[in-house]
Amino acid sequence: MWTRTKYRGAINVILLGCLLILAPISELAAQTDPAAKGLPVERESLKVTSAEENAPESLHPLAPAVRLARETAEFIDRSVQDYTCNLVMRERIKGRLKYHEVAHLKVRRAQWDEDHLLQPFSVYLHFLLPSRVKGREVLYVSDENNGDMIARNGGDNNLQDITLAMKPDSKRAMRGRHYPITEIGIGNVIARLMDEAELAMEADQERRECQVRFLEGAKIEGRSCQCIQVTFPVRREYLKFHIARIFLDDETKLPIRFAAYTWPREPGGPPRLMEEYTFLDLQVNVGLSDQDFDRQNPAYRFYLAEEGSLTQSSRTFPPDED
Repeated sequence: MWTRTKYRGAINVILLGCLLILAPISELAAQTDPAAKGLPVERESLKVTSAEENAPESLHPLAPAVRLARETAEFIDRSVQDYTCNLVMRERIKGRLKYHEVAHLKVRRAQWDEDHLLQPFSVYLHFLLPSRVKGREVLYVSDENNGDMIARNGGDNNLQDITLAMKPDSKRAMRGRHYPITEIGIGNVIARLMDEAELAMEADQERRECQVRFLEGAKIEGRSCQCIQVTFPVRREYLKFHIARIFLDDETKLPIRFAAYTWPREPGGPPRLMEEYTFLDLQVNVGLSDQDFDRQNPAYRFYLAEEGSLTQSSRTFPPDED
């Protein structure tokens, strides 16, 4: 069990830190296969060591990575009840790579006693950057509010206090997002990657085109990590990515970064970033309470209408896109 820690730092310190980390994270996300040329690769931090897996010929190249992902998922289920972090995320939507977004994230994982739900999956997000979404708040508790998420617009316009309730997978909630809030967090990143890898491994049994590398000494904001890099050189209809990298913290054994790339536009060109999620200053088992996921928490700024009404205005949120 991880020892309890306390959320550290004033919000202005977080904002300054987030500004400083965007550039190195973006540079790391731009790395491609170490064999590629002419790209800004920090090769010294991603050297292949003797720890690189040498799987038997009978195993698919993805098998060791899937096994490690499964072990990590089981470790999270066994050891992590809740956590906080600063989440840096970027996604390509309709072919266009969006700006970085930074949000303070609180997650309390679902806890079960056999078939009885003891604690619902709960999420709170407070956006810190960029200015057009700064102050946005999103709250979701799996068994409350009729399954809706509650979102306060935030931003630098006169609609910042609008608060709406919406289904997590609704068109409004999913605009500019690859995944609903129900799939956020380190456990869901591992589960999603494991599912996609297992499907790819099954479809790739005959060709075995997949390449897997275990890379030691990668650095994410000073944290030493093992990077597992999965590459599919040839584009196939059943594949979702060309290159995927997941970074496991050497000390905590938890995933703190995931990045996926699609194939180049033209042969020999650089792969294109599809999505990246980095979990900075990850604090585990901090003892989050019901109040952390209550829209009436005095530290939050959700509009509190009359009981039964969560919508301040019939006007929708303004677009997020540039």
